[in-house]
Amino acid sequence: GIFIQATDFLIEFGTQDDWDKFGKHITRSLNLFSIFIDAVMSVSGQGLLRDVLNKCLLQYSIIDPDHRRILIPSWTVRQPNEPAILPTPSLHFQKVLELIPSVVQTVDKDKRLPLHYAAASATASYDVIMDVFKAYKHAASIRDPTTGLFPFQLAASNGNVEA
Repeated sequence: GIFIQATDFLIEFGTQDDWDKFGKHITRSLNLFSIFIDAVMSVSGQGLLRDVLNKCLLQYSIIDPDHRRILIPSWTVRQPNEPAILPTPSLHFQKVLELIPSVVQTVDKDKRLPLHYAAASATASYDVIMDVFKAYKHAASIRDPTTGLFPFQLAASNGNVEA
């Protein structure tokens, strides 16, 4: 209860630096992330989860996309007696999408979509941006209400020219 209230407060009144630290913290392990997602869904529902996704999660990759090395080892996927399989950089986004497929079509209080947040982030990986795009391709034709730019323009303006 109190952790979810603190999360809600952080989303409402935090800064980008606060959101970055929180995003790094909750993606430290698959177990912690799963517990957090379950708690958010049972206490606050998909609105808060959408806001956490937009402001804290889309900016991160589970692996280093340039060197294909695991940044967060607890996210490796493996069966007993098998080597670790590198997860996709956007596995955390995919986990949220499994729970709420419509999250990519839902605007927040600023009328922004997850693709706007992903494309506007200078730290979001190409894989994360493309997974958000593939989940709701129509979002590419919707201008960001904050900047007036299309998602591809947001990505280019933040140095993410691959996207």
